[in-house]
Amino acid sequence: MHVLSQETIDDLYPRYSRAWHVLLLEASARHVLTAEEFREEMQDARFEKIVVIDGADQIVAMTTLTTDMAAVPWINPTFYQHRFPEHTGRGALFYLGYTFVDVDHRRTGALRMMGAAVNARLSEARGVIGFDICGYGMDRGIGRRLERMFFRSTEIMRMDTQTYFVADYREPLHRDYPSYTVTSLAERGDLVADVQALLADRWPAYTLVGTAGHGVDLDMVLLGLPDHQLLLLDGDGDLCGVALSMPITWDGDPTTLPGGWDDGIRAGAALLQDGGDGDTLFVLSITVSSTLVRRGLAGQLIDALKVLAASDGAHSVISPIRPVEKSRYPLIPLADYVEWTAPDGEPYDPWLRLHVRLGAEVMAVAPASMVVTGTVAEWEGWLGNRLPGNGDFVIDRGLVPLHVDRDADLGRYVEPNVWVRYRVSA
Repeated sequence: MHVLSQETIDDLYPRYSRAWHVLLLEASARHVLTAEEFREEMQDARFEKIVVIDGADQIVAMTTLTTDMAAVPWINPTFYQHRFPEHTGRGALFYLGYTFVDVDHRRTGALRMMGAAVNARLSEARGVIGFDICGYGMDRGIGRRLERMFFRSTEIMRMDTQTYFVADYREPLHRDYPSYTVTSLAERGDLVADVQALLADRWPAYTLVGTAGHGVDLDMVLLGLPDHQLLLLDGDGDLCGVALSMPITWDGDPTTLPGGWDDGIRAGAALLQDGGDGDTLFVLSITVSSTLVRRGLAGQLIDALKVLAASDGAHSVISPIRPVEKSRYPLIPLADYVEWTAPDGEPYDPWLRLHVRLGAEVMAVAPASMVVTGTVAEWEGWLGNRLPGNGDFVIDRGLVPLHVDRDADLGRYVEPNVWVRYRVSA
């Protein structure tokens, strides 16, 4: 059934709205359609309507589904089409609009009958079906019976989560923010595990555990330079931020910059092994706790890096930075993205903008700065997503797509970065 008559719609809407009434009080997102919205959907042929009819020939339960993802206004079709390209191509990618059973006809087997019809439809199409459930529905509704609802499916995967928050300003708040101090791993070697935990919380897993292009035992190198690993601590001595760095040699010419993150690490590791003195401080990363962003703490670490570089006798602090908003535009070349500006003329990207405000020069784009590889199974584990075919995949927090070659059992991520430079006064 694809289109309902106006008479049927008028008869059905009160039962629909009564069935969903509880969500008016229990769900942050709006779930209950207005009478006009309901009428439009019931007359929209893009939605299949699976219904249960009682002895009085009235519809007492309904499930809607569609293969036209654009028909579902609250989802992002590209998200699903990118993950299931083969099913999209043959019209076997479905989305479930909603399911309801009239309150007077619950525990009558209506939900089971609709579930059987949905399973038969999906099995025949060899399809996949997306659906969403609010927190109330997960805890007290259909979320408790997903295996029974989709009993012919081989797997039910959680694809994404959106959480609704409230910041409470009803009572005056007088809070004294703690003062922060910068020390080094040489002074606080007991915080190595805390540093690792902070990085794991803030960086994509694949950048930390994937096979790195630099081929260096990075942990060993950084631990060999403990005075160059700066730690930001609050008044209680808890770790709030970390800046990882190492000395390298560079003549100051933009054309002779290292190739990027990997190349800089190799240069620093070689210098450490040779026992040489660098003339440039190479910064791998600056990371601040997610609960403490927008408090100027990154700037405090940058200032400390300048002081460290000066004490080393370095002429520059350089870093291949990772623009924080670039992952929202993974298909835009980084060279183009860097040229974007905010209305005030400053760089569009907040992280790049902060560096410029603090006196950094934007030097160049490093097109192959960081290379991470892994097997297809490893990438699927790091991402929490299936990678069913060959090609380029947009990935979580990736600045560019991941290239997958299933024949070679290889996923290869080549991240570009932006070189910035701070000149250091003696």
